[in-house]
Amino acid sequence: MRKVQHKDISYYGVWLVTLMLLGIGLLMILSSSSAVAYSWTGDIYFFFKRQLIGAVLGLIVLYALSKIDYLWWKRFSYPVMFLSQILLLLVLIPGLGKTAGGATRWLGLGPFQFQPSEFAKIALLIFGAHVISERRPGRGLWRFSPLLIAAFTTCLLVVLQRDLGTAVVICALTFCLLFIGGLEVKYCVSLVAMGVFGVAVLSLSEGYRRERIIAFLDPWKHAKHAGYQIVQALYAFGSGGIFGVGLGQSRQKYFYLPAAHTDFIFAIIGEELGLIGTAFVLLLFLAMAYFILRISLRARDFYGKILASGIGFWIIGQALTNMAVVTKTIPVTGLPLPLISFGGSSLVFTLAAIGIILNIAGTGRRVEASSDRGRNRRPRIPGSVRPLRSRTRASRS
Repeated sequence: MRKVQHKDISYYGVWLVTLMLLGIGLLMILSSSSAVAYSWTGDIYFFFKRQLIGAVLGLIVLYALSKIDYLWWKRFSYPVMFLSQILLLLVLIPGLGKTAGGATRWLGLGPFQFQPSEFAKIALLIFGAHVISERRPGRGLWRFSPLLIAAFTTCLLVVLQRDLGTAVVICALTFCLLFIGGLEVKYCVSLVAMGVFGVAVLSLSEGYRRERIIAFLDPWKHAKHAGYQIVQALYAFGSGGIFGVGLGQSRQKYFYLPAAHTDFIFAIIGEELGLIGTAFVLLLFLAMAYFILRISLRARDFYGKILASGIGFWIIGQALTNMAVVTKTIPVTGLPLPLISFGGSSLVFTLAAIGIILNIAGTGRRVEASSDRGRNRRPRIPGSVRPLRSRTRASRS
């Protein structure tokens, strides 16, 4: 019998929002990085061209993964998780790992650099969704022990790379998966308490992290040192006002605001496009959250529901975290704005995750074609089965 696949509106909604965010990201990287690119390389399009290559590659990966049944990842979740651990270990080997800004987080691949921690996020989601979907019965944390072990080792390796922000994201993703998987409230509270305590200890264990916290509490007092970046970001928002100073007219990008095209690109959006521009970006992410939620609810199995929910939590949660950092709502974490900030690894793996989301959406609901209904079917008469069984028993007796 022929079956027809009907894609929900959320499928096209995710596509549209993704392309709009990607377009905004490319446009803002071209604007925000021009001064730095010319100063470093003599080519104002240097960062834009690299991001454009990442966007094209990412869209190819997105399209390919949207055609691969997401259940395929369930079968290979353990090898994928193991590969992510190996890549994280390779970063720590002298000569293989690349250091920038005091942190060793990249593997060099010729002229390109690859950040294994971005791949580790997807690997953990694929693996965690498998573990939870296969261990639904029972009580307590023991039924999720493979996920907890994988999350702990991943966080440890990421912390050794001096990337506390990504480690916090991994912990949050793990908690999200466990919560969706039905972990009891008392264990959820315990895990949250342990996580907050661990983040507090790690935040105070390094001098530069303590300075970030102190600067967050009073950035104007430390405006020349640890609070300089956040103060300049607030200047950008203040200069932009409601309508912005105009696309390409930012002043903060001229070496006033560090990381203007990476972690703090949202401030440049606020300066050039104003409150209207930042609100539009926020609404796009909220629209994506809505569409992904619909896709999760309509997924054809529990594994798909968990995987879609986890990916949505990762992308939207990281976006809101980045916006909170740039607007001085939380301390600086060093997380990029998904689909907008400069960074090839982050962009490609985010688009790859969206490709998985699209496949879940595309296979979430299939209905029989109306032209096949009623063909080669014998009508069932209500109550006809039970009398037949009774007659059979009577004949045997």
